[in-house]
Amino acid sequence: MEEMYVVDRRGGIHKGAEAFRFLTTQLPRLYGLVPFLYIPFSLPLWRWAYRQVARRRYRIMGKTGECEGDACRIHFK
Repeated sequence: MEEMYVVDRRGGIHKGAEAFRFLTTQLPRLYGLVPFLYIPFSLPLWRWAYRQVARRRYRIMGKTGECEGDACRIHFK
């Protein structure tokens, strides 16, 4: 629940900021971010930024922690 994982067609596993960076080369809507995410030596900055957004993802998306039934019980532990 801390990082997203992406498995590419060759079976390679990308996680967290690396997964997002990989997706920018695969999804047309994200192509505009490629030049920024591939700046040499910037990956530590993107890892930090990814962790900050991931940690606050529910608040960013307006989730309050209230779920109907068990729908998102695991997410808010």
